Formats: sequence, structure tokens, C-alpha cells
Amino acid sequence: HDALLVEAYRMGKLSVGRLAGTLGIGVVDADQWLAQRGVPLNYTFEDFSADQKTHRELRGPTSR
Repeated sequence: HDALLVEAYRMGKLSVGRLAGTLGIGVVDADQWLAQRGVPLNYTFEDFSADQKTHRELRGPTSR
């Protein structure tokens, strides 16, 4: 079971959020679950860009 989940994640067929849901744990715990199995996170440049955009939106307008 674990091996199938790990392989699906590595192939990009399973997101960390979906993995967490399947395991019944939170996303941070899913990150740790993957790390314990030696699996690096699938974090792309597009993910980074989307996170930056979200951060800017949450921060709101900056005063100068």
C-alpha cells in the first residue's frame, strides 16, 4: 500500500494534499511521511510562483 502511494506521488499522479487525505493526515504530516520514506517533495517552479502570488495577495498592499 505505501509503495503504491509513493510511486503515484513520484509520478505526479497524486498530490501531497490527496496523499494526506488518503492517509487521513494533514499535509505537514504527509510531507513527513514522504520524507521518512526518502521521497523528495514535488515542488516545481510553478508551485513556487503560485505560492509567491498567494503571499502577495495575503499580505495586501504595502505602504511606502
